[in-house]
Amino acid sequence: MKIIDRLKDGCKDKNYFISVYDDGIYIINYESIKLISEKIVKIKFNSFSVIIKGINLRVKRKAKYDLELSGKFTSMEIDSELHNN
Repeated sequence: MKIIDRLKDGCKDKNYFISVYDDGIYIINYESIKLISEKIVKIKFNSFSVIIKGINLRVKRKAKYDLELSGKFTSMEIDSELHNN
């Protein structure tokens, strides 16, 4: 399954929502932020993490369970947490 298909399926799940735009990524109902730098952001959800890579990544807005990122995005992948920690 391609990453875009996984993300589309995830958007249907009411437990979380990820929306990707040209100039930002909007995430709702994440569990925690595991890593944040100018090049990598790792967001943990219930059973997986999303790893976002890019250039000049910044938190544009953060609330308790929603997050908006800006920057130049180069890739996004899902890392299954089922076998980690």
